[in-house]
Parts: sequence; C-alpha cells; structure tokens
Amino acid sequence: MKIINFDALYDVFVKEFISAKKGKYTESELEDLQPKLYEKFSSLKIKNIGNLTPSEYYDSQKDKLLDILKEHIRREISINDFLLSALSKHISEDILIENLNENFSSEYLLAIITVLSIKGSKKAINRYIDLLFVKNLDKETEDALVELLKDEADIVAKYLNEKLADFYPNSICEVLSYCVNEKSVASKILQKEFEKNLDKIPEYVSYIVKLDDESALDILYKAIESEEISYIDFKELKLAIEALGGYYEKERDFSFDKNYKLLKGE
Repeated sequence: MKIINFDALYDVFVKEFISAKKGKYTESELEDLQPKLYEKFSSLKIKNIGNLTPSEYYDSQKDKLLDILKEHIRREISINDFLLSALSKHISEDILIENLNENFSSEYLLAIITVLSIKGSKKAINRYIDLLFVKNLDKETEDALVELLKDEADIVAKYLNEKLADFYPNSICEVLSYCVNEKSVASKILQKEFEKNLDKIPEYVSYIVKLDDESALDILYKAIESEEISYIDFKELKLAIEALGGYYEKERDFSFDKNYKLLKGE
C-alpha cells in the first residue's frame, strides 16, 4: 500500500518557500505565516499523486482510509490533518465507535478518538466511559478521554448511575468532579471512592472539592479525626473542609511525622 507522508511534503514546501524568500521574513514572521502556508499547501496539486490536492487524494482512497491509518502507525509516519479530516468525512460514526477497541494500539485509539471529536460525536460517550474502566489503559489515551468527557460530566454521571460498579478508576472520578446538574450521583461515587482510597487523600479530596458538594463534609470530618493520617493528609483535609464551608480547629500533634519535621525545619 502506498502511503503519502504529507507532513514531510509540507516541510519541503515550507523550506522551498523560505529559500525563495530568503531574508524577507524574520523567524517570528515565518511562524505567523504558517497557517497561510498550510492553507496554500492544502490547495496544491501534487504531481506524484495524480495531480491531486491532499484532500482529493484521500477522497480517492475513501474505502481504504482505516487501512491507511493503520499503515501510518505501523510505519511510524505522522498522522496528518488531511487524513483525519477524510476519516471524519467518509467513515461512519458507528464504524469509528466499533474501532474503539482496547486491543488496538494507543496511537490508533487516539486517532479514532480525534476523528470522533471532529465529528462532534455524542454516541461515542458511553464507549469512552467504558474504555476508562479498562485496566492498564495507557495514560495518553486516558488523558484524551478525560479531556473529552469533562464537558459531558453530567451525561457520564447519568450513565454510571445506571451502570453500577464496584470500582471507579480515578479518571472517572476526575470527570465526575466537573458535574453541574448531577452532583448527587457524582458525590455519592466520589465519597465512596474517597473512603476506599485513604492512602491517596490529596488526589481524591481534590475531586470532592472541585465538585463543591458540602454533603461530603461528614466523611471529611471522619477522615481528619483518624490518628493514622499524615501531616500532609491532615492539611489537605483541613483545606478541603474549609473550602466546603466547614471548619476544623482541633489541635493535632504531628511531631512524629517526617514531612512535618521537614516543613518545620527540624
């Protein structure tokens, strides 16, 4: 299968432009020109691909686009915007969602997620959520999914309210912390996960504070009273309690805590 590296061709196009205009533009001005140069390249008829523009080339390959994407990844060729745009134009939403399979590489998943994002897909949301429950999902894919789902946090909460689980990954908790209209569902899950992860108090308490639901104060008071928490955890809990409108004034002795000693210069 013939694979065209359009990013490499664009680099050549830019170098030829700079050479032809040598000394006319500063480095900063050339940087500002990039969008216009890319637009010009987009409409360029390229001889060795049948005198087609990049978009026209992919239109002519519309039945092979997913295979072309896989070849880009296999050969470690950068995935260009023209290919992503063509995938969005020619591959159905349902087929793209079917390709959100954890058995594919992270590069492939990220490309499919990007294409679905270009389409503005809402149908993919449930699959995004399910992917976050996959063990050992790579961090880059997880971060991309969290970023997409943050703006759909209320939909995520509704879905999870119907799909009860024994375990919710921290990525899901992060998404739920952005809920606006479904705070009661989100808070229930976040409080449950907080109590199960008392070895990670700073991380999980941050989700509770972001959700800004004062119903969580009871579990925070319970946690801060524990004699087993560290000085750092104590400080995080105290700040969280205050952020949710509560207060905690009890004096505690952390002279045994190494972080306390370090912070006090002992």
